[in-house]
Amino acid sequence: MSIPATLPPGWVWTTIGQVAETTSGGTPSRKEPSYYGGNIPWLKSGELNDGLVTDVEECITENGLRYSSAKRFAPGAALVALYGATVGKTGILGLEAATNQAVCGIFPLKNSFTAQYMVYWLQCNRRKLVDLSSGGAQPNISQGIIRSFPFPLAPLPEQRRIVAAIETHFSRLDAAVAKLKRIRTNLKRYRAAVLKAACEGRLVPQDPGDEPADHLLARILAERRRQWQAANPGKKYTDPAAPQRDDLPPLPSGWVWVRVEQIIAEQPTNGRSATTVENGFPVLRLTAIQHGTINLSERKLGAITAKDATPFFVQEEDFFISRGNGSLHLVGRCGLVEQSPDLVIYPDTMIRLRVIHSLCNNRYLRVVWESPLLRQQIEIAARTTAGIHKINQQDIKNFVFPLPPLAQQTRIVAEVEQRLSVIDAMEKAVTADLQRAARLRQAILKRAFCGRLVAQDPTDEPVSRLLERIQTK
Repeated sequence: MSIPATLPPGWVWTTIGQVAETTSGGTPSRKEPSYYGGNIPWLKSGELNDGLVTDVEECITENGLRYSSAKRFAPGAALVALYGATVGKTGILGLEAATNQAVCGIFPLKNSFTAQYMVYWLQCNRRKLVDLSSGGAQPNISQGIIRSFPFPLAPLPEQRRIVAAIETHFSRLDAAVAKLKRIRTNLKRYRAAVLKAACEGRLVPQDPGDEPADHLLARILAERRRQWQAANPGKKYTDPAAPQRDDLPPLPSGWVWVRVEQIIAEQPTNGRSATTVENGFPVLRLTAIQHGTINLSERKLGAITAKDATPFFVQEEDFFISRGNGSLHLVGRCGLVEQSPDLVIYPDTMIRLRVIHSLCNNRYLRVVWESPLLRQQIEIAARTTAGIHKINQQDIKNFVFPLPPLAQQTRIVAEVEQRLSVIDAMEKAVTADLQRAARLRQAILKRAFCGRLVAQDPTDEPVSRLLERIQTK
């Protein structure tokens, strides 16, 4: 941990434990229902927001407080999360509340610092605190680490000036960040609107000279039959069922509704599970599905022989779908293999579709798959098991979408990709600006605690006198 050695005149390097007392809370037994539902707000570490905490999810009773390690903290207390997913997160109590054991309260001795000044210092050094943590799956900051952590103690009037300056800068940054987030939301809406218009035939003009999609579908089904019979000689072929059209909206002239099963050359197939090893066969990771494409470099080595891997080789034009995810909005994401890959297989977390791409544009299928039309079907079909949302092969075969003439598919794809490329560029610019804002926030904090954000006042009482009073308590 590197902490600047030089401070302005009147400041002193100390530790948090030299100028503050710390304590954490507790959790009443969940086996005793009477400990919960009272009128004492009870704050958990996940509710810290790096700002003023004015609301909590749960309350406990007087008995819950009495028969646990939970403690009441007064409004204005500086707080920091000791462990869990929010380790290092801070807050200032805006109400009297108890906390759980993952929340540490930091209380000044002899009015040595303001809560806001302490919280900003911890925010400035969150990464350093986490680096000092211990633990397995999640980092753990002890109160001992907090108490021994260096602290640049400035005169109290200067602390107030520093806090006021930080908040002025941050309010401007917050306004800019809010605007950027609104832009990002509007871009997301525009993306959905482009894809929706594409699927409704409103994005590019119709050409009456195009081969109607019902003729195209007949050719697709004939080719599907031919390929199946070539692969399964002597077996009976069954035509895939057409979608039930009673509840489907009308389409432009020359378009037809189809089920996914009608336009694929073979049944959807799951990939192969393979334990990660140091020397094995290349296997894609689920993270290879990125923005409608497959990043072939996102791979691992799996315990599988080349012979067993053969049915799962990835080919150019393969269309993959994620089977499951802990977040519903990530289930059913698609990725198209747009270049010829080397030998690599796909995992069991993906489902492969092989479209009869000579008669159906894979890139049009991607447009459809990313549209609100398919997204709604995916989220309706998804089932939840142990917190994981999943779809299966049968779900995918039954999804319906509008099939335009083949030439129209090409025009739609060109227009969508042109518009989405503009949206992608704008989203990258917004992301870069948000990252720049985060860096600027840290730069402001660093300037503040080097004494370079506000001017020093030589009439302020030197901190050395304050430390003398603390030591003689």
